[in-house]
Amino acid sequence: MGKSTACHIKSVAGSHAALRAPSVPKASTSRMDVEAEAGHIARLFHEVLRLGLLPALDPSTKRALRLVSQELRNLVNQTVHSMTAMVEADAETGQLALLPLSPRLAQFESLSHLCLRQKDIQCSSASTHDGGLASTLRSLNVLPGVTSLDLTGCCAQLTDNDLCAVRALPFLQSLNLSSCGLVTNAGLAALTSLTALEALNISGCKRVSDHGVSSVLPLCSALRSLDFHVCSQVTDASLLKMALMTALTSINCSWCNHVADAGLQALTPLPCLTSLNIAHCERVTDAGLVALAQHSTGLTHLDVSGCILLTSGGVERVKGLRALTSLNLKGCVLVDHLGGLAHLSALTSVSVAWCTQITDAGLAALGQLSTMTALDFQLCTQIMDSDIARLKPLTDLAALDLKGCYRVTNAGLAVLTQLTMLSSLNISWCTQMTDDGLGSLSALLSLTSLNIGGCELVTDTGLAHLAALTTLTDVNLIRCWRIQDSGLDHVAGLTKLKSLNLMQCWKITDCGVTALGCLTALVHLNVSWCPRVTVLGLEQALGHLTSLAICTRASHS
Repeated sequence: MGKSTACHIKSVAGSHAALRAPSVPKASTSRMDVEAEAGHIARLFHEVLRLGLLPALDPSTKRALRLVSQELRNLVNQTVHSMTAMVEADAETGQLALLPLSPRLAQFESLSHLCLRQKDIQCSSASTHDGGLASTLRSLNVLPGVTSLDLTGCCAQLTDNDLCAVRALPFLQSLNLSSCGLVTNAGLAALTSLTALEALNISGCKRVSDHGVSSVLPLCSALRSLDFHVCSQVTDASLLKMALMTALTSINCSWCNHVADAGLQALTPLPCLTSLNIAHCERVTDAGLVALAQHSTGLTHLDVSGCILLTSGGVERVKGLRALTSLNLKGCVLVDHLGGLAHLSALTSVSVAWCTQITDAGLAALGQLSTMTALDFQLCTQIMDSDIARLKPLTDLAALDLKGCYRVTNAGLAVLTQLTMLSSLNISWCTQMTDDGLGSLSALLSLTSLNIGGCELVTDTGLAHLAALTTLTDVNLIRCWRIQDSGLDHVAGLTKLKSLNLMQCWKITDCGVTALGCLTALVHLNVSWCPRVTVLGLEQALGHLTSLAICTRASHS
């Protein structure tokens, strides 16, 4: 039935025009033709219902079907399980506003996921506007079946009083209050009745302190995931309370500057804990890491990036976490050796980015981990070609980041030809790499993403080697300033390309951009700081690519 199903869906989708404006036929269309078309559409609807395809239709098709009749509107409403309404700002006043959903919510009796997110607005620049969001929240009592509510970023609207309305959702399992900066301890206290809550995200709620966390945790015994990163007032005292939450599997307390070793030691009794993120908890030392390694042996994901007091001695003890699959040591600048990792046979992803003291001896352990699929050596400035040679056994490696490893040369890149599973490679700012180095990469036929930005020795000759990499969808050539128009002829052969960054490729002109017109999959092009590329040239060459977003000015982000 699979092939037949696809045909029926396509037929309905193709009838959208008739669905949207059946009462306004063209002057040349007879009444008989209109009635015949209406009959055809009706038969399609009945076929969709007979085959049970209504829930599988895409949102745009469902919206069209709701316009046909009240009966069909009701049927479609019953299949809607998820609804998203973006909170946006008025272009003139800057006030946040939300389309008033409250009168319509009762129509969607099967709704289980409701998302009311703020869009592209800095909370500091928008005025509080008690409009759609508040009224929608007050109407939640008509949707007792909602299990997931996302209020991410409603920082200029959502208050403690508004949050009280959430108590009308007795079956709520997931609540996201990320970056809702007006929420305080009083707001969290209103959540104590949500006994079914399994996932709570209060990240960025900087007014919340230990008192607020302590009030809500004891009553949410089903809680499995808790994210309170960047809650700068939370301390080890809150982690002591979490030790009683035996169902917890995931905790994110990154950027909580008051969390230290005592807090980590308090978490060690948690029997189900598998994921812990303590990134940039700068008071954590080797003692805290040792406690985790000894007792939290079920951990599969550990992020200690930015914990600047950790040393190689602490990392050595991580070998006790035999279930670990992902380890992030980014920015642990005192770490120079990774010997203990050789015992972690389940590891698939490791980041030692910015660990500038890591050397040949420190990396030897990673070459023994045949399960590895992702490695991040970004700005590990001691890494040389001999270190890259140690990666040969990692035949399943899919992602490798060597950004800023300026000691790596063409010889090191030649080793990568044996890593045929690589799909993502970042060698940006490996400034010794030349066209010959790109020639080695032509054997990596699984590559979808390639970043060679800042490799200023690369020329058009090097780009010719990319022609064989037909699976590429993302190419970054930022500041490869030797590239000229003729080089883009080679890029034009990458028919699956979706994103191309040519920022600061100063020699490229309108003539070169013309070659890119055949890249029908291209959706993003960055030609910032390319003074010879003009807006007129872009329009003439690429105007037919209706989904293309072009960046012509440097980003300030």
